[in-house]
Amino acid sequence: MSVLFLPEISNQFVELAEILYDKGYMSFLDAAIEYSESLFREI
Repeated sequence: MSVLFLPEISNQFVELAEILYDKGYMSFLDAAIEYSESLFREI
C-alpha cells in the first residue's frame, strides 16, 4: 500500500514542529522536529 500526498503536506509537518515548539508542547525544537518527522514516516 502506498500513500500519495501533495508537497504542501510535507510543509505542514514542518509547521507542526514549529507550532509544537512555539506553544510549549515541546521544550526543544529538535524534539519537535523529530516528533513531526516520526509522524510523517508513520503515515
